[in-house]
Amino acid sequence: MNLPLVTIMVPTYGQELFIEKSVRSAMDQDYPNLEIIISDDCSPDNTRRICENLALEDERITYYYNSKNLGRVKNYHETLYHRANGDYVVNLDGDDCFVDNEFISKGLGCIIGFKEKQKPLVYVACKRLNYIDHQIDVVHDIENNTEVLSGEDFLSGMYTKYKFSHLTTIYNRDPALKLNFYSKDFISSDTESLVKLISLSNVIVSKDIVGQWNAVGNNESLVPDFKKNLNNLNWIESSNSFLKNKINTKKRIIWKYKSIYFYSKTVLKVLSNGNLNLTNFFRLVRHSYFINILLILPVIVLNSLLRKI
Repeated sequence: MNLPLVTIMVPTYGQELFIEKSVRSAMDQDYPNLEIIISDDCSPDNTRRICENLALEDERITYYYNSKNLGRVKNYHETLYHRANGDYVVNLDGDDCFVDNEFISKGLGCIIGFKEKQKPLVYVACKRLNYIDHQIDVVHDIENNTEVLSGEDFLSGMYTKYKFSHLTTIYNRDPALKLNFYSKDFISSDTESLVKLISLSNVIVSKDIVGQWNAVGNNESLVPDFKKNLNNLNWIESSNSFLKNKINTKKRIIWKYKSIYFYSKTVLKVLSNGNLNLTNFFRLVRHSYFINILLILPVIVLNSLLRKI
């Protein structure tokens, strides 16, 4: 049986302390038909030397060095559209790592074994959040280890029952290309892209913890830039517009307001951590989601107080 080719994309920039562990976790995957595409976004440190040595060690690795810095999202886009060759793709940022050597083989086993092929299939496993002083396992709230559901059911249960993670998601490349993946310069460009694909797909969710997201201090999602985090809310409306007439209206609205709730918490946290000034206040007031944030603010405050009890 000819197994589908899977591409592990490894975008990296200035991650000399983490990149070898990341790439070796990709090399350790036991799936037999695999390519590892490293896209170095003009790193100024020893990342290039480390990656070139790894490429000499494993013929499955192809290493690209961008002659100028493209930025995180454009580097994703360049890798997916012009460097990846796989039927399926998973993205492994250069400071993260896989923790299950069977992740891809188990994921492709589920995908290949699924009988209804009318829609694309997305496989979403689980991750571990690795902080300096503690770890958190983020796991789907499902009865069985693996379950299959529609894309709209995944989206309506997203954040609460089903946990999204770029690191642990295997997706079909062809429909992703048609959806113009990684084209919006948001922090959550990956989420925006995959939400669109998931809405058109069936989703296989697995409780297996297969990847580790490492808090290394300069993660894009942790950067305390108020303007950037406020602008990131725009991914929600971009996705919401796409979802109209594609999923059930009630489920779309549930997804939208849960998204606003969870991402507004980050915006307000960044604002309160030394970024509260008139400029940022007026940025918030002018944002199209300002009224929505005001409406859910009491819920955010109440939940915060309850966690402290």
